[in-house]
Amino acid sequence: MKFLTRPDLDEAIRDVLLGKRVRCAVAFWGRGADELFSRSAHPEREVKIVCNLKSGGTNPAVIRKLVKQGALVRQRGDLHAKVYVSDRGAVVTSANASANGMGLESSEAIGWLEAGVVIPDPSAPAAWFEQIWPTCHEITPSDLKVAQAAWQRRQRAKPTLKSFAEFDTEAAELPLIDWYSSDADWKTDKASVREQIGVYDDAVEDAISDGLDLPPGDEGACFRHGRWVLRWRRIGGKKIGKRTGLYWTCLDRVVKQAFRYRLDDGKLGPSLDVALALSNPPPQPFDVRDPLFQQAFAETIMSEAFERLRDDFDEQVAWQAPRQEITRAFWQATKARYLVLVSGIASPRKPAPG
Repeated sequence: MKFLTRPDLDEAIRDVLLGKRVRCAVAFWGRGADELFSRSAHPEREVKIVCNLKSGGTNPAVIRKLVKQGALVRQRGDLHAKVYVSDRGAVVTSANASANGMGLESSEAIGWLEAGVVIPDPSAPAAWFEQIWPTCHEITPSDLKVAQAAWQRRQRAKPTLKSFAEFDTEAAELPLIDWYSSDADWKTDKASVREQIGVYDDAVEDAISDGLDLPPGDEGACFRHGRWVLRWRRIGGKKIGKRTGLYWTCLDRVVKQAFRYRLDDGKLGPSLDVALALSNPPPQPFDVRDPLFQQAFAETIMSEAFERLRDDFDEQVAWQAPRQEITRAFWQATKARYLVLVSGIASPRKPAPG
């Protein structure tokens, strides 16, 4: 028996999973874990997995991929073990099968301290697995549907990440990106707001100011109570300033016909709905004050590929809804740039001018 920590622990788990007869009693499975099971040299490999599906700690999308690959997957609601077994040995560890648990993307494991033991003779762990296997339940489509809801609830309730490197750009729902201008002027329809929410005061005005404009077509596609929006300050020429002005807004309820922008000619534009900013939001997804994140964000938002995220706003046309796909690509590109900056592979570049 040998005690291991990272990175040796990760390599030991990978080695076990290259076996022909693989058994995993691992509570929680996250993004990327399925990729390990596509690397085996044994085309006739048999994989059996027990997971904890109901608690919200397992990503159902990963389970679907594992089943598609041919793994036999069952669930047990009280499972908390992390045991990896094959003919190549066994590992008993604190590490779940996920990017945060096994170092599949080592940058996402920043701040997590894992340990485990390697057992060359797998007979005892294998016998234990065979003992619990009959007590575990098969997974039905209905189970996966329930698990998806539990997973999404857990994702929304996650605390602030230790680093943007941990941010999951493959999550089902990503934060919206929204620019604002410090010289924008608007007039609140106080009567309309008061009629809908029963009050109008400075706190409500702040919630409108920090909220998300909802032109026709955006509410149904993009709005959800509790959804996060990352806002940045746009200056002349559709650029981001040296002071990026990045801040988080968590969305609350929608107020119809809440305000009007004042146009260049001094007249008021059409009445707009707004998703108010939540006054007591949960922990933010991550800290946007990180200088390397601000640099990665500024460089990415100013790239030609993401020009649409700098577009002007048309009060009569949905803005967020047609940009959902490019928003996901933006998050992926920003994270890729951030990881380069963190690793020191490339010299930091200056943020976009302005």
